[in-house]
Amino acid sequence: MKPRILVSKCLEFDACRYDGQKITDKVIKQISNHIEFLPICPEVQIGMGIPREPICLVNENGAVRLKQPATKTDFTDKMNTFSNSFLTDLEDIDGFILKGRSPSCGINGLKVYPSMQKSPVAFKDAGLFAKQVNEIYPNHPKEEEGRLANQFIREHFLTSIYCLASFRALLDKPSPADLVDFHAKNKYLLMTYNQKLMREMGRLVSSQKKLGLESALEKYQRSLRLIFKKQPSKAANINTQMHVLGFFSEKLSPNEKAFFLDSLTNFRNGVKPLSVLNGLAWSWIVRFKEEYLRRQTYFQPFPEALLLPMDSAKRERTYKNV
Repeated sequence: MKPRILVSKCLEFDACRYDGQKITDKVIKQISNHIEFLPICPEVQIGMGIPREPICLVNENGAVRLKQPATKTDFTDKMNTFSNSFLTDLEDIDGFILKGRSPSCGINGLKVYPSMQKSPVAFKDAGLFAKQVNEIYPNHPKEEEGRLANQFIREHFLTSIYCLASFRALLDKPSPADLVDFHAKNKYLLMTYNQKLMREMGRLVSSQKKLGLESALEKYQRSLRLIFKKQPSKAANINTQMHVLGFFSEKLSPNEKAFFLDSLTNFRNGVKPLSVLNGLAWSWIVRFKEEYLRRQTYFQPFPEALLLPMDSAKRERTYKNV
């Protein structure tokens, strides 16, 4: 099942930016065939035109307001009403990609001014639409498009949304055996992200009969979203790789084991990427026909077509009138 992602409409989908342009984004273009995108422009949805005068966030008596200095229009109530209604009615959403530096969609770091006049920044906050996203979907994966140019942030985001979409597919016709199988094939991935929470999720799987399937699935899904809140550390990946090595330690030559351990050290020191370790492990999985590890999503948590070279996703700020 493709992940279902809410995305800012100005990113590759429509010329609805405030200046009447569309933003070309290399990452979104690359992943578009593998994601079910739901494009939305909150500003257009509440009646702002295309093009339109710029808007900004203004602090008024401790409340952040969304205003349009040129027309002196306050769009706060319209934006909040639309955002709450739209987001509450969303179904089967796996994550969000929102336009950075937008007073409506920026996830964080948006400048809030003390007035509509040119003045120093009072503080920084989220855009109004993004703030509702954070409140209604606090543990769903969410990123600004600019950050996805970073390989590690991008791959963490893709890993998260594909695992969540896979679980959502399970919910169509769930069974106790399906939940057992899901946890088994994702065990090493979940262990890498959060070993303690992975064990708690394992106990949920074991307690299905006592909890009831519906309750177990609900609790498991909540934990699954929570487990992807942070990227795994190098130490966590090394721990997982050592578990993998344990499957083959008696089958490998001393030189093979020494080479793998040297590669682990190089990974720890930032000399080699994780993909080198996974490549070595996968060669053993194929060689020794280790079916349990072959099923582990840890080795390919999202489609291989979405693997971009280290520098190929660098952000290109290109705008087009359509």
